Amino acid sequence: MKASKFCCLVLAIAFLSFGCNKKPAETKKREKPSEQTILLCNAAEEGNIEKVKSLIASGADVNSKSKYGDTPLHYAAKHGHKLVAELLIESGAEVNAKNKLSETPLHLAAENGYKDVVKALIAGGADVNAEAGYRGTPLHKAAFYGHRDVAELLVAAGTDINVSRPDGLTSLHVALQFRWRDPNVAKVLVANEADVNAQDKYGGTPLHYAASLGYKDVTKLLIAKGADINARRINGETPLHEAALQVGMNIIQLLIDKGADVNAKNSLSETPLHYAARHGCGDAVEVLVANGADVSAITPGGYTPLHFAVSHGQKNIAELLIANGGDTDARTSSGRTPLFSAALRGRRDIVYLLIANGADTNAKMLSGWRPLHYAARQGHINVAELLIANSADVNAKDNNGQTPLHKAASRGYYNLADLLVEEGADVNAEDNDGMAVQECARAAGHNDVVELLKGNRAKVNTTDWYDQKIVVGRVQKAAAKSLTDTDSLVLSNSTFAFDLYRQLCSLEGNLFFSPYSISTALALAYAGARGNTEKQMAQTLHFSLDQKSIHPVFAELQVVLNQIQKDGNIKLCIANSLWPQQDYKFLNEYLSLVKRSYGAYITGVDYINARQTACKLINEWVENKTEDRIKDLVQPESLDELTLLVLVNAIYFKGNWESPFDVSKTKDVNFYVSSKKSVQIPMMHQTEKFRYAEFRTLQIIELPYIGDSLSMLLILPKRIDGLGQIENSLSVENIEFWRQCLDKREVNISIPKFKMSRELLLVNMLKALGMDDAFIYQQANFAGMDGRDNWLFIGGVIHKAFIEVNEEGTEAAAATAVGMLGGAPPTPPVFRADHPFLFLIQEKQTGSILFIGRVTDPTKSGQ
Repeated sequence: MKASKFCCLVLAIAFLSFGCNKKPAETKKREKPSEQTILLCNAAEEGNIEKVKSLIASGADVNSKSKYGDTPLHYAAKHGHKLVAELLIESGAEVNAKNKLSETPLHLAAENGYKDVVKALIAGGADVNAEAGYRGTPLHKAAFYGHRDVAELLVAAGTDINVSRPDGLTSLHVALQFRWRDPNVAKVLVANEADVNAQDKYGGTPLHYAASLGYKDVTKLLIAKGADINARRINGETPLHEAALQVGMNIIQLLIDKGADVNAKNSLSETPLHYAARHGCGDAVEVLVANGADVSAITPGGYTPLHFAVSHGQKNIAELLIANGGDTDARTSSGRTPLFSAALRGRRDIVYLLIANGADTNAKMLSGWRPLHYAARQGHINVAELLIANSADVNAKDNNGQTPLHKAASRGYYNLADLLVEEGADVNAEDNDGMAVQECARAAGHNDVVELLKGNRAKVNTTDWYDQKIVVGRVQKAAAKSLTDTDSLVLSNSTFAFDLYRQLCSLEGNLFFSPYSISTALALAYAGARGNTEKQMAQTLHFSLDQKSIHPVFAELQVVLNQIQKDGNIKLCIANSLWPQQDYKFLNEYLSLVKRSYGAYITGVDYINARQTACKLINEWVENKTEDRIKDLVQPESLDELTLLVLVNAIYFKGNWESPFDVSKTKDVNFYVSSKKSVQIPMMHQTEKFRYAEFRTLQIIELPYIGDSLSMLLILPKRIDGLGQIENSLSVENIEFWRQCLDKREVNISIPKFKMSRELLLVNMLKALGMDDAFIYQQANFAGMDGRDNWLFIGGVIHKAFIEVNEEGTEAAAATAVGMLGGAPPTPPVFRADHPFLFLIQEKQTGSILFIGRVTDPTKSGQ
């Protein structure tokens, strides 16, 4: 007889970049440089002219190249050694030789601001228009690094001032790309007839760039030279949209005075006022409104600037908008008013502001929800009090027939439920499925709320409960002691897991991911986060430990998890790797931290000229760690010329059930995808002792793996369409309660064989959870990685998962399992997973949730 096998592998990848996607070009392999070449390059780098002379006299090749393709002249130019550069040129050095990055010595001299070397190179015949792909011409380099005198010299030498890089950026764009640049370089370029309306690949003009940085003088100069004041990017953004994001009133007023359309809409129909409202730019809101911005402008979804301000917690902006005519009862296409967003966020101050300005406390969305439903569902008792005090209906029902008390009871908010009851909420209200309030609380394990409702004479329907002894009160921990750091991290990871699941469960079809893998991958990025980016990431990931403490605890937790496979029955491999751009200077402190705390494998690659090779190296590492289950994970088009770092976390798991399924008992049966549709699937069967619990609306069973260090928890709704209710009740507390209700007994269990894979793009999900800044160019702060504020940002978070469940395993495990079993009641319950269900894989010592997913259709192997 074969036992069951479960194997899954997950990869979470975070791309940190500041560029765009283009097809890569491979570089040719070069022979290893000779010892004489190395000596000459070193002497040129050091500026040791006597040694350079000696080596040349002994026959050293002045055009030999290092392993990076740099000639001795490259090294002399890069380090500002004019005399050495002149000597090399006189000795026959190729002045326009290119290294592996296609850079000439002139590029390097311009980049580092060595004006005298630039002069010498030009005098020696250097091509001032030499192009190096995304690194541009020498003028791009001078502009990028703010070297005004070098830029003037190159312009005087006849460089093409308007040549663009593959991403469409001219030298003028580059000069205005970041706030720390010298704006005078841009003035030099404009004065020398740079094209003020040149567009980058996204349609951005120099005026977009200048406006975003608040460079008033440069903006004036650009406009005076004919810059299009209402030029649009591909996404419809005008320079005024850019200015509204982060700069003061002067630049905005200047643009408007020069003819900027104050109500211009981007491709999402968002105006500059929407931008300013969302990002909390009070000065921008004031000047925009004073110049005729429409406070009632709506997006296709019906969102006004006031919706944006409230949903992002910008009270001062909300006050400004309301004072200027903002409609407090404006409705989106789903019927949401600003009051719903304030109630959802728990912002009592904004709720008060809206109510004081006429907001309807009983406004109803298309779903039937009222603001009080939102406050009750989120546990915001102070908001609920304010809403009730202003005539909110405590017995209002949504389209499912649920009252605010249903919401509070199902989430276990005792004090809020008490408030609602005290204010007249009907304790006997039933929803459209006949579910009474007390039953909602009982099903979710909130027995303190059950007792509260009993004290208020709630009606109890017990006819549908199979075993009342299983429905016990909330089980508390044996000792009320403070959490260890490991406990705290596991709690953080688990809370994030369910937050993320609630975001992902709206997706259609099967779902499977590893929250542990995602948390770990994001922790690698969090190690370099600073400022508001660090704060938002910590809040989203629920990290309660500080930067100094959390990474060593991740290391301790990973040691515990990696120990599991040592008994030979379970394979659980967790690995991390960093793939930085080989010539980019990341801080040694950051690289040491991730290597020390995460055991990260660090390998430099070349995303600029050898992207295919970089992808190959990353993919080979992934294939090795996942035993060839996932191939070609990273594609060249998912990277770009300016990618600086790829972070990879891989987790691979393979285990055998303690109690195996007999292959001969696997039969094809119907699986009910919905009440109106079924599919044929292979269903595995056995009758054995498992830890099991049953409630009015759901059944739970735990299937341990050999060694009992990991187990799968299957949660099955009793109704075919009941999965959504379970998903809404997922929380750390409920999972703990359900586990503690499990009782070992004989069960007739039937679960489907299934195999699925899922790829998830997580950026929008993480933004929805509050992690905004990390993904926004010039707003993200990962200075802990490279020492630069607002330089790096996360370009994407990709998560791939694979899982297969079947009967394979060993008889020895079955025998051992049988030997551990006790007696059973005469009629075992039936656990038949023939309709959508949810499952978790959990490590039992620490409680870490390694995997979570749902099966909605076992025949679908993809997503």
